[in-house]
Amino acid sequence: MSSLACSSSGRIRHERRHPRYLTLATGRIVDRDTAATCAVLNVSAGGACLLVPDAAAVPGVFELVVDPGRLRVRCVAVWRDRHHVGVAFVAVDTRSPLPPLEAWRPLGPSIAP
Repeated sequence: MSSLACSSSGRIRHERRHPRYLTLATGRIVDRDTAATCAVLNVSAGGACLLVPDAAAVPGVFELVVDPGRLRVRCVAVWRDRHHVGVAFVAVDTRSPLPPLEAWRPLGPSIAP
């Protein structure tokens, strides 16, 4: 069974740059060759933790689409274990800025600072 804590082996919570907030939202991992469903377990100002069937199948760079048509962000995989992928949000240019944490609030009732 997968852990909702979403910490990869060797990661220590105090090393995180930003606090994490629980979301439990569904999303899609999209790139030229891949379209896969995932669960967004938690999110921070800089990234998120995704629950996936097979982390090895997730591309290194992709777009995460959450609540289709509402939130779309470019991601880079920074760590993975069997069923989790930790991603960093990446702004492609100034016309596509990173979504603020407030954009994630409607996705789950338990997201709160």
